[in-house]
Amino acid sequence: MRAVDPAFTAARQSASSSLCKVWRIERRDGVVLRFTEHDTDLEIGGERYASTASFDASTIKASGDLTVDDLDVQGAFDSSTITERDLLAGNFSGARFIVGEILWDNLAAGIDPLRWGTLGHVKATGGAFLAELLGPTAPLQQPYGELVQPQCRATLGDVRCGVNLAAYTQTGTVTAVTSKRVVTASGITVPGADPSYFQHGLLAWLTGPNAGLQMEVAECDGTTLTLMLEMFSLPEVGDTFDLPAGCDQSIVICNARFGNQRRFRGEPYKPVSDDVIKGPVR
Repeated sequence: MRAVDPAFTAARQSASSSLCKVWRIERRDGVVLRFTEHDTDLEIGGERYASTASFDASTIKASGDLTVDDLDVQGAFDSSTITERDLLAGNFSGARFIVGEILWDNLAAGIDPLRWGTLGHVKATGGAFLAELLGPTAPLQQPYGELVQPQCRATLGDVRCGVNLAAYTQTGTVTAVTSKRVVTASGITVPGADPSYFQHGLLAWLTGPNAGLQMEVAECDGTTLTLMLEMFSLPEVGDTFDLPAGCDQSIVICNARFGNQRRFRGEPYKPVSDDVIKGPVR
């Protein structure tokens, strides 16, 4: 059982409370953001918490068992701290957070933590964001181990896959823009005129308004490049990008395109339930 400063207990029992919430978010890249719902900035424990009215948290509750506690936080974008571009880039995925209460008229009492954990799913819609706050028991609800499946469980280019992705990556330049999803590019050659060569590849923007962002490729014929989803900003003529080969996680592509069948992480020849009910082949 955690100890609570008597000052907080007295404030919660008082009709006119001086309590207010504070938020501390530490992104995986080391950036730390601090906010308070108080109407002025506060200095607490040598750290400054910026005043904001853009956070609206659902009811904070904690359970005594190992179930995942429910808490969402909704807020508006702030160009100096939390931007839609940062969310789409995944900068807040897995970020650590602490939500607590302070006494604005007694900052020496410190912060009484109410909830801590990591950020789960973060969604950006219409100039605002909705973030799922996962408590410390959330990892206990996740499945561990791997499932038997015909597709490869590795990610192209990772340690388990072993493919040197740099050898299959080309650099292109945007020469014309159709939309946030479709551009015309130069510098790209499709090996063997295979229309699926770049499909599922992860394009990485090097320059332009989308620099640092990535997006999966739907198709590329060497000239016209179509992405799975729209980019955050409209690409511009002259933008450059890295375009690696794609992989559909099948053993056919693994062997034919990368010659990597010996490191394939799936079970493509395992009988499935349909094979059982088909009966013997005459």
